[in-house]
Formats: sequence, C-alpha cells, structure tokens
Amino acid sequence: MKKKSSSKGPDICIEHGENKIWVEAVAPTRGDKDKQSSVAEMEYEELQFDPKTGEACPFTGPGYVLDEGKTKLRYLSVIGKKNDTIRRWIGEKIILPTHPVIIAVNSANIPEDDSSDMPIIKKACFGLGDHIIRFRRNSETNTVETSGSSYANAPTVSKISVESASEVAIESDIFRQNKYPHISALVFSYARVGTNPFDGELHVIHNPFARNPLPRNFLPHVKDCWLENIMYDSGKIVGATIVEVDRTEKDEAGQL
Repeated sequence: MKKKSSSKGPDICIEHGENKIWVEAVAPTRGDKDKQSSVAEMEYEELQFDPKTGEACPFTGPGYVLDEGKTKLRYLSVIGKKNDTIRRWIGEKIILPTHPVIIAVNSANIPEDDSSDMPIIKKACFGLGDHIIRFRRNSETNTVETSGSSYANAPTVSKISVESASEVAIESDIFRQNKYPHISALVFSYARVGTNPFDGELHVIHNPFARNPLPRNFLPHVKDCWLENIMYDSGKIVGATIVEVDRTEKDEAGQL
C-alpha cells in the first residue's frame, strides 16, 4: 500500500506488481429524513417484564421492515457520484486508464440485515428483486418439495420526483450495462465501528463490463461474486449465472 502524495485522488492506492489499484470509500447515509426517498431510522423497543409473573411482555410497537427500494436508491446515489468523481480523476490523469478502481461501500448508517448472503447492494448491481422459491408436489410421497429458487428481475426502482411529485424509474442494474466501465468492482461491508467486529464479512462484486477487471482471488477471506454464462441483447446483459465463492472459512489455496 502506498501513501498518497496529494490530497487529490482516491483514498487508497495499492501497489500491485507494476500496476496500481485504487480504492475510493464511501458510507451512504439514510438520506434527508424530510424526503420520501430516505431510509427510516430503526427504532428499538425496550423489553418489558410482567411484575407478577416475571415473563416477558409482548412487543406493542409496529416493528421495523427495511425498505429495500429506498435502500437501493441510497447505494445507487453514492455509487453514481463516486463514478463521476473517478471519471474526473482519470481526466486529470491521477488515475491512469490501465488502473483498476474499487469503490468500497459501508452500510453502517443503514440498518440492513447483515445475515443475508444477498445484500441489497448486490441486487442493485444485477437488477435483482424478491427471492422466489418454487415448489412441486411429489406424487410418489404425496409431499410438497422445493424445486428451485431464483430472484425476480428488477431492473428499476421507483423514486418520487421532488419537482413533479410523481414516480420515476431509476435504473437498478448498473453492472448489467456498460455505463460504469471504470469501476472494476465493489467491496461491500456491513461492519460498524464498536458494534460489529470484522470477521470476513466482506463482499466483492465484480463488474462484468470493467475495462480493468479485478482478479477474482485478489482479496482473501471475502465472499466473491461474479457473472458467468452471460447472454447479451443490444449490449445489455439479459441473462447470466451468478457465481458466489465463499473464501471466509475455507483455505484460500483450495479456491483458486
């Protein structure tokens, strides 16, 4: 890792052989709470106990369900802004055209479920929606079995326009089209300072349109994700297989 010689440019420069890999970090906020597109803050309800029985009382609050669409919008907003900044740095020759660039995104400000293997930011990259599980009836055993699962296609997400107060469709499949070729990959983390220890929870999401791809085994102890069996239509990905390799608990040498 090389110390920056100027205040300009990405946050981190990694010397990789004769080349350089740049890392620009960002932690999106929940947004302006006065706007409809902001992500609501999680509210905690204190556990109460019945003084007579000592048993826990049921919660009475409305509970909390994270709005996936609004969370996608927060990620898409910061990635778009960072992409514009990276393009400017390339124009200023701070980043050379041959240098891979990583955008590192941290969701500490957004209360997303960190137990999911399909983070919302990954859905925003590949245009994925709800998880669909298919069932079938086994006539021999007269039981219902799962026959497979997939994610619904969701290439856009709705946003309320401030100017017209009407819904507008925002593209939510940024890695299925050649609009971010300067971004080699995203590195995503749920880690929160003082609450969540770092324990191999990094997700690396490779951009199939990257001008300078990041090697798939570049980072150890991560969950690597990329596309294979890609089908194109008019320059856009319309079908692919999502490959995910978990390097967090396995010997890295066995994953190459």
